[in-house]
Amino acid sequence: MAEPVIELDDISFKYNGEPALSGISFTVEAGEYDGIIGPNGSGKTTLLRIILGLLTPSSGRVRLFGKNIREFQDWPRIGYLPQRATQADVRFPVTVSEVVGQGRIAKAGLFRRFTASDAAAIQRAMELADILPLKDRVIADLSGGERQRVFIARALASEPDVLLLDEPVTGVDVASQGKFYRFLKKLNTEHGLTILFVSHDIEVLAHEATRLICINRRLVCAGPASLVFGENRNLLKELYGENVGADFRIRGG
Repeated sequence: MAEPVIELDDISFKYNGEPALSGISFTVEAGEYDGIIGPNGSGKTTLLRIILGLLTPSSGRVRLFGKNIREFQDWPRIGYLPQRATQADVRFPVTVSEVVGQGRIAKAGLFRRFTASDAAAIQRAMELADILPLKDRVIADLSGGERQRVFIARALASEPDVLLLDEPVTGVDVASQGKFYRFLKKLNTEHGLTILFVSHDIEVLAHEATRLICINRRLVCAGPASLVFGENRNLLKELYGENVGADFRIRGG
């Protein structure tokens, strides 16, 4: 049996001595589409940064593809779309293909020229993200939805096995958001990409993800959306407090 893609065991973290995460344990198996939900300040982004090795937990263990994170070297297997990527300063006159190519550097090497296989991977990433016709456009001239696909293509250029996304639709219009969610579903179902998606939009993730991981500094619950919210609606109040509307429903469920 294959090792889990991501395995967290009793992860805790403190900011300036204050607990931010406490006793978080879960695994992500290959091929899953998992959504991490929770209120602002619940530790969602902190958790992603721990998985990416950008933060070291106060206690607990992280394993990636069966290896302790301290020994893990194959970082191109993990693609990452950070929060507010589409709102970054894009005034620098860089083209779409150049931005996507940045995502290949980790695999190709910082000071090595791209080979034919590197160029092919960059091309495939643009094709997957449906931005090949934009390859010579300056990124500053693109819409928010187009930029979003460019940064996804950059994450795909290293040919990752898992894609981590942190609130990727912030600042993107509603129509583009719908296309984006359909695109992610295609990457997961047709191309076998494992997805771990952080969002505050619980209704969208309840509809799109195959499993929800609910955290509020600790792991509140994990499971299919229908189980998490269909059988125990008190979990919403445990996550978000009394501000959650009583009329919340899972769309399509």
